[in-house]
This record gives sequence, C-alpha cells and structure tokens, in this order.
Amino acid sequence: MRQIHLDVTNTNNGIKKLSFYSASEGYIACTESSFDWVGYTTDSGHTYIKRYITLANVNYNGYSVNPTFGFGISE
Repeated sequence: MRQIHLDVTNTNNGIKKLSFYSASEGYIACTESSFDWVGYTTDSGHTYIKRYITLANVNYNGYSVNPTFGFGISE
C-alpha cells in the first residue's frame, strides 16, 4: 500500500480497516492515541472526512452505556 494521505494533526494513526466500494469512494477505520475514528473519502483516499467515535454519536440499540462499556474498532 502506498501513502497518499498524511494526517498533519496526528501522525500516530493506526489503520484497522479499509473498505472501498468504488475506485474513489470508501471508508477507513483508524485509531489515534486516544480516539478512534471512521473516515469517508470521495477522492481515492487523498482526503478524509473524520467522524470520531463517542458516546454521543453511536447507536447502542437500547443497551445501557456506562463508563465501563467499551467501544472500539476491531481487526
């Protein structure tokens, strides 16, 4: 895999999953030092729209959530 995107705000990103459904559009799941995020691209990975995974933007399908409830990106 060649590098086409460099995150200048945090260079310590670990790629966990890539999913492209066309040559230019797809998703990436990454971990940063303290946050997990999912990104969407429409230009073959040159830029990503990041969405950080937080308690406020994840649907837990009615399950109760407390500080011990963990969510992360698995490989």
